[in-house]
Amino acid sequence: MLAKRQLPATKTHRCRWYSAKPAPEGRYSLVIGQAKTETSRESVDEYLIEEDHVDTPKEVRTFFVAKQSDWSEIYRVRVGRYTHCTCQGHSTHRTCKHVDAVLDLTCHPVEEDVPVSVWPSAEQIQDDSAWDFGYRPPIGL
Repeated sequence: MLAKRQLPATKTHRCRWYSAKPAPEGRYSLVIGQAKTETSRESVDEYLIEEDHVDTPKEVRTFFVAKQSDWSEIYRVRVGRYTHCTCQGHSTHRTCKHVDAVLDLTCHPVEEDVPVSVWPSAEQIQDDSAWDFGYRPPIGL
């Protein structure tokens, strides 16, 4: 999962963020969170994003953004030369969390998970465990 990335504040929500990770079939799993103030309770929504490669001008990219808790909420988000979303928030405020997150995601693509080495490793713990109790193993073990 990508670390939380901040989104611009709006008049109604001062704290906004998203995180994303690759999902099967060229999609992204996206989590968007927002809160009215730094101390208020945040609302978090999970979405699945898929790019629409059909009938799109070169300077504009179109994505389908589907809310995972309610599959009837599927928005069409366009970013590029101009931005647009079919959600009610965008038609009211001319901006929305979907456009902001997709726009930032296209500028900062998510890479596949890179394996992280754990330190100390299991072998190091096993090798050093005898030293924790003042016991020195015999030479040759």
